[in-house]
Formats: sequence, structure tokens, C-alpha cells
Amino acid sequence: MERFAVFLAFLLLLNPVSAQVMKDIDYDIDLRDDGTSVVKLHLLFTEDLKEVNVPLDFEIYDIKVEGGTCDIKVANLLFCRPPSEHMVGLVAMNITFNTEQITEVNQNISSFYLDIPILWETENVDIYLMLPFRTALPDDNVRPISPPGGVIGSDGRRVTVTWNVKDKAVGDVIPLRVRYEFITPIENIVNMIAGYWIVAISIAVLILGFFIYRKVGGTGEAVYSVLTEPERMVIELISKEPNGEMDQRKLVKVSGFSKAKVSRTVNSLVSRGIVHSIRLGRKNKVVLKKGLLGMKYRGAKNLSQV
Repeated sequence: MERFAVFLAFLLLLNPVSAQVMKDIDYDIDLRDDGTSVVKLHLLFTEDLKEVNVPLDFEIYDIKVEGGTCDIKVANLLFCRPPSEHMVGLVAMNITFNTEQITEVNQNISSFYLDIPILWETENVDIYLMLPFRTALPDDNVRPISPPGGVIGSDGRRVTVTWNVKDKAVGDVIPLRVRYEFITPIENIVNMIAGYWIVAISIAVLILGFFIYRKVGGTGEAVYSVLTEPERMVIELISKEPNGEMDQRKLVKVSGFSKAKVSRTVNSLVSRGIVHSIRLGRKNKVVLKKGLLGMKYRGAKNLSQV
């Protein structure tokens, strides 16, 4: 910084400033998440200025110029000229460059710093600074922006700071300082938690579905374990029929049960969702659930045991 101040003083001695007027200086500074920065510099000056020297306290690259030409001279001096020495009236130049040296990080606090030296009588200076995405000004006792008078705002996605400075004299310096910190958006946290819950619920549903399949489908051992002996017998008899269907009167005949017992047993199986009872005129057809077709009765070996 001291070397930069000495270099600036040397430039002031070289520049004849009596009739040279800088009408407007605009800085548009875009701080990126990766630590790089894009700076757009707009200059509007009178025809008396045949060249414009812009001293910078950092290295720059990818220079693009509209309305003239620019070269890097000694140190980090940007030496710019209008397209012609014979221009009349106001001259406008737009300069864009990249840098990686106007921010620094200390723990979780980042700092932006830029000194703008005034080499000519300058009527107006506008600075527009965009902080990186997902950043905010720290909530502490240290003043986050300097110089005072900066307006803190937002473009809808990022924090912005703007300054407007009037009537600066030769030799003045505008020291820009902004402290900021990266934050984790609330919506990201909510989405992360919601994502975890969705995964957990999905796993729980899969596990529950597996056990239901094992209980109702598969071999049907779990189904047999909760049924009475008559219910098991009815299931086996129906499962032996084509398509797992049997007339309820036939079921009474082959089972040896009374009509009342078969009716109670069938109604119990219907309520459990194991069979369907379909009324066909004066007949009643009992249909076994598809997943239970072909199951073998593992209880009593003959009807006398039921």
C-alpha cells in the first residue's frame, strides 16, 4: 500500500491538470463466489485529456476496451488513449478487466478493498458493488462498509452497495471497504431436511411393503398362523378348485361342516380380505384371493381333527 501511494504521488507530478476535467467515473464491480472479480470502468472526460492513466494496486487480466485502447505500463498502471487525438467534445471509454486481488478472507469473514485515486478534477464518481451469491453483511460491532454514505440494497438475488461522490480534487483517494460473510440459505436447509425425510419414508414404505408381501403373498405361512382351523380348511379346499373358486353349497358338502359354520367361516375370511363372496342368483360363489392360490393346508390331516 505504501508503494502504491508513492507511485500515485509520482503520477500526480507528471500529469498536467490545469485544464483536464474528468466528468464522470463509474465503477461496476462484480465479486464472484470463487474469489475472482469483474470490474467495469466507465470514463467520461473532456477533449483536453489526450491520455488517461489508471493506477491499480492489484494485477489485472482479460482487458477489454470500447472507445479507445489500453495497455499495461510499469507496475499496474493502465495507460489508456482515445481512438483519436483530434476528438472534440466529451470522450467516453468503457474498460472491463478481471482480477483476483481485491478480496481477502479471514476465518469466515471476507473483505473487499479498493482505493480509487483521483488524478484529475472529477465532477462525479459512481460505484456499484455486487457481493457474491449467498452472502450477507456481518451482524457485529464493526462497521461493514466504508466510506460512510454507501447505500445497501439488493438486486433480488445478491447484496449490493452503491456510493455517489461529487467534486473530488486532484490527489484525493476514495477508499472502498466492505466486510461480508457467506451464509447457508434457509431454503437449502429446509430442502436438505425434507430430502432426508423423503428418503426415510421411502425406505420405511419399502420395508413395510416387503413384510406385507411376506405376510399376505409368498408362501402364506403368516396368513395360516392367524387363522382358525376351519378357516384354513376352507382356504385349502377352495385353492384346489380351478381359478380358486367354489360354490358355497359345494363347500358345505366337501368340508363336512354345517351350512351355518361354512357361512360364519366364509364371512370371517371375507372380513379379513382373504376371499370374496359373489352372489349369483340363488347361489353364492366363494373366490380365493389370487396371491393365496396353491397354498397347502398345514394343520389337521383329516376332517375329524377340525
